[in-house]
Amino acid sequence: MDVKGNVTESPTFNVPRLRIGRAIFTNIAGLVDDVHGASNYGAQGFIGPSPFARYRIVLDYRDGKMTLIPPISADIAGAGCLGTAVPFVGGIAKAQTDFGDLTLVWDTGFPFSAIRKARIDQMRAKVVSNAVRTKLFRLNNVDFGPLELRPLVFSEPPGVDGFIGANFFAQHVVCFDFPGQRILIQR
Repeated sequence: MDVKGNVTESPTFNVPRLRIGRAIFTNIAGLVDDVHGASNYGAQGFIGPSPFARYRIVLDYRDGKMTLIPPISADIAGAGCLGTAVPFVGGIAKAQTDFGDLTLVWDTGFPFSAIRKARIDQMRAKVVSNAVRTKLFRLNNVDFGPLELRPLVFSEPPGVDGFIGANFFAQHVVCFDFPGQRILIQR
């Protein structure tokens, strides 16, 4: 089901062996997805985060780097996993913004950050070039603003106000600490 509640069917694939650096993963299930424009970003599909549940992953979009930190690594800060800690439970973030408190989904595959259009309409916020800008974007009492959010009509997942997407990741080095259920963000 997509964010608008539409049921879509996509073929699946299996990667028998995937090597990223020294890490080797086997039998990785994925989804061929051109419905959401994966091919626009050089991708042929998605594998999701489940193979990495024991790892910490540092994403540096600016420098085009992804670092996998193995579960046995004691020096995660030395490997680049550092910054402001934000709780990461179920892929959800709580943010304070110029538009009030928002419940947002972290989504590395989303091409932009978004806010529910109904929320923008309710606040009568001025939309310029198909986006609104919040000067305040506070996560765990640290301001990472400003952030541009595009109004989006969606129904899934319920209870969510929007998505943290590529424009946020382009501004910050982010470490997903799956075992620690947190995200560490460098300003």
